[in-house]
Amino acid sequence: MPPPSKPLIYAELLANIRQISVIAALETPCDAATKVELSGNGQEFIMHHGGESTILTLPGRIVLTTQLQKPALGRKELSWRLPLDGPPTRPDAEDAQSNEAPWSASKLREDSEFLCRDCGAVVIGRGVIKTWKDLPSENWAEMMDFWHCHKPDVPEHERTHEHVSNGTHGSEQLDAENSVATTKGYGANTKFAANSGTAFVDMTTFLLTPSDCSSLEHLDNQTTPALEQKVAVRPIHCKGCSSNMGYVDEQSDGVKIWKWSIKLSQAILHQSSGLRLPQMPSISSIISTRISSILQAQCCSRLLLHPLEWQPSPATSETKEMSRPLLSLWILTPTLRYSATNSSAVYELNISPGKLAMKVFWKEVTDEEAAKLIDTVEEVPLPTNAIQQISACLHDSALLLPPSTRKFQGWDVGLLERWEEK
Repeated sequence: MPPPSKPLIYAELLANIRQISVIAALETPCDAATKVELSGNGQEFIMHHGGESTILTLPGRIVLTTQLQKPALGRKELSWRLPLDGPPTRPDAEDAQSNEAPWSASKLREDSEFLCRDCGAVVIGRGVIKTWKDLPSENWAEMMDFWHCHKPDVPEHERTHEHVSNGTHGSEQLDAENSVATTKGYGANTKFAANSGTAFVDMTTFLLTPSDCSSLEHLDNQTTPALEQKVAVRPIHCKGCSSNMGYVDEQSDGVKIWKWSIKLSQAILHQSSGLRLPQMPSISSIISTRISSILQAQCCSRLLLHPLEWQPSPATSETKEMSRPLLSLWILTPTLRYSATNSSAVYELNISPGKLAMKVFWKEVTDEEAAKLIDTVEEVPLPTNAIQQISACLHDSALLLPPSTRKFQGWDVGLLERWEEK
């Protein structure tokens, strides 16, 4: 007879109320020998059950004088609320407010070299990019009307004069003012143009000129509408393995490379912070940063992840037969810190204990269901393979949670890894 599996213990830091919630799920009921205790430093939760001891490093330090409630006999699931030691700290506040993405421009250098994540072909050669620049948020131009208390004046000679015939300002005047706003850098139509030797960095992509990239080819000459850019998009693939690497950005005369499709050739030590850049940040940590930015900018916790080419349309026999990944997300907790016995996380001395994540309710939806959600959610267009990977991450994350917490009123509950410098 195989030995019983170890208890699944999940701990979550509740920073707002200064407590840590601990839930333990057991294969066999508690008996008189089942005991729990804290380590001498208040950092570890220890459970003795079935002749074995299971130790979980908590996502915070517990008050040392805390008396743990004894496990109830016959129960298979146990829970505790443990008081957090000490006053709120700066890292707690930074966790709640930080939304830095992996590979920001300030962390990259001229000798940074990026390879295809699947086959290792060089995509951005060492020394090719002389300057890395962060792009502002996606809706920065539209917000300029709100940020400017007094926008720059448009010279009289650059305007279209009032139409004498009807006594009104025609559309030509509005077009002229929009054109001037664009050229002066504060119009909603202002765009960034790719420059050789310079890479523009946003949360999910690098924007470069085609000449600065290598090992890429256009395998799809047909264009598909992307709701995100409102323009046609041509996918770009790796010559070596045909992986989807990004797309041609017609508006900037450049190409955008998905961060999750590439990796650094070697870890880079950042001089000012002394931290090493990861060679391959997970797709979950990249997408969750994008989701968090939408939540902060739009104050909307409901999102729909759909393929770039997808458009809402009435249900037909053809659409019902098509199988496309569509994920409906409801952000429950944008930022939390947790630890679990099933997690592979290795906690280092220079970072906070536990793992940073986002807790979400999620479900896969059909085309018809997604079309009905359009007016109530924020859309997040992504490549099909990226949505499939996020779905797999959410499925896998459920294994970290006790069985009783994996479902909520028809929603699946999952965790998306958040980015954290290590």
